[in-house]
Amino acid sequence: MDSVSIDLRGSEVAAIEIEEGRLRVEFSRAYLIKTMTGSAEQTRWWQEGSLIFTEATLKSPPPSGPQ
Repeated sequence: MDSVSIDLRGSEVAAIEIEEGRLRVEFSRAYLIKTMTGSAEQTRWWQEGSLIFTEATLKSPPPSGPQ
């Protein structure tokens, strides 16, 4: 099965927001790795994007991002 994962090493977080139980991590540069079925090769690239968690509760405030 093909899969895509986020490689956090080197990725750049632009903002972290929490609103009404929804946590949004915005990346100005997120490194993605695609693994394809039957292949030993992987493809790595970067793009902007957001990772959204629903029904999130925080134990402490998120760190502040760049101003």
